[in-house]
Amino acid sequence: MPASQIDVITPRNLAQFVNNTYEFKVVKINQERQNIVLSRRELIEQERNEKRAKLLAEMVPGDIRKGTVKNITDFGAFIELNGIDGLPPHHRHELGPNRASIGNSQSRPGN
Repeated sequence: MPASQIDVITPRNLAQFVNNTYEFKVVKINQERQNIVLSRRELIEQERNEKRAKLLAEMVPGDIRKGTVKNITDFGAFIELNGIDGLPPHHRHELGPNRASIGNSQSRPGN
């Protein structure tokens, strides 16, 4: 299996996957060379897309959802909600001097 197919982001250390069991999708079978190409990445992406579609189908404006702050930029904080990245509505002036507070909430990556 190509290293790019083990995860969504190609890991630097492939040793972490040794002796672990995963599900893989058979992507290609080459009878002549008697080998196969597998992908775990495709399964992960498929699962994420299904979760994203389900979440988008059930969400409505006004819902209260928990999320994880993934990144803070000059124009806002990116929040991850079950596989969907969102940028909450807020104004740049609401970001504190350390760019850690948006409104009344603390927004640091990982929280």
